[in-house]
Amino acid sequence: VALSPSMSLPSELKGDVVTIDEPLPNDDELKAIIIQAHKDSGLKEPKGAALMKEVDAIAGLAAFPAETSVAMALTPNGIDLELLGEQKRTQVNNIPGAELYGGKETFKDVVGCGNMVDMLNQLLSNDRERFRLIFFMDEVEKMVAGTGDTSGVSQAMAEQFLTWSQNSRALGITEVGIPGAGKSLVAKAAAGQFGLPCLMASLSKVKGSLVGESERNAVQLFKTADALAAGGRILMVATCNQVASLTPELQARFRIGTYFFDYPDAIQRKALWKFYRERYNIADDNIPDSTNWVGREIEACCELAYLLSVPLKKAASRIVPVCTAKRSEMEALRRESSGRFVSADYDGIFEYKGAQTTVPLAGQTGGRAVSVN
Repeated sequence: VALSPSMSLPSELKGDVVTIDEPLPNDDELKAIIIQAHKDSGLKEPKGAALMKEVDAIAGLAAFPAETSVAMALTPNGIDLELLGEQKRTQVNNIPGAELYGGKETFKDVVGCGNMVDMLNQLLSNDRERFRLIFFMDEVEKMVAGTGDTSGVSQAMAEQFLTWSQNSRALGITEVGIPGAGKSLVAKAAAGQFGLPCLMASLSKVKGSLVGESERNAVQLFKTADALAAGGRILMVATCNQVASLTPELQARFRIGTYFFDYPDAIQRKALWKFYRERYNIADDNIPDSTNWVGREIEACCELAYLLSVPLKKAASRIVPVCTAKRSEMEALRRESSGRFVSADYDGIFEYKGAQTTVPLAGQTGGRAVSVN
């Protein structure tokens, strides 16, 4: 009897060996673990919605870690759900390539990206299919960049992902656009808005140095995702800066749309400044010129002004926005995306309307504004 998280048998042995795969516990098995732990501790058994909350809190764990986590979270007044969630996060984060996001963002923390937010609201609140997990892959093109290596490891992992995403009936969305425009934030906020776990997955971190280790890690990652979803649907959200580098097979897995995140317009920038000034308690309303700044840069300016106790314009003089640092790359990305992807901001397809005006760095004096045509 050979025990292993994952096993690849040589062709000579496949016909002579019976392989038994033990899946992670389902909802009924987790309920039994929770109820037994309460009985053993002399506590009242949870029922109904209270029981399901505890099940959701440990979904994705193997039987023994689940039992241990429940035992450690029990108190005389019942189970501590927050502690139980922390126990699960610690267990999941020990899995190579997996990180259970612990942030509390909701759609209230998202300024702009209205079309994307509306779509996610409708999708995750529909009464036909229940989504129970967001599987988030940041910069997915880098994770599959080695599919042409000679070792066969990257090809095997890509094949495992394609097979898993097909069999699990996962739905996928691709996000393309300007860095810092809110791609990652929208995915994390969707999880917080609907109380879903957000599994931040990295196929790059799955790779191991030992023979067969990468494949075993990938199997464990996908099994964990299935267990976290607990029989519900999985929404895959992947950010990507170079869609052309994705294979047609991989693109086909993200079949419900590719959304483009552009620079925020003047109205959105005004809202972003208001939002982050309130977050960092900044009374200074002398807003610097921030044409083509994205939300990440506006937040950085407000945070810097808060930490250094300086006016916003002084803080802005220390920031080089991506529209300046990588002007040609960003304009090329906007041109290539025009007419190809759905706009994250407004209803319909993204349309490139010409290069944006480049301004001097906010807070600087002298120099000339240059219009790029």
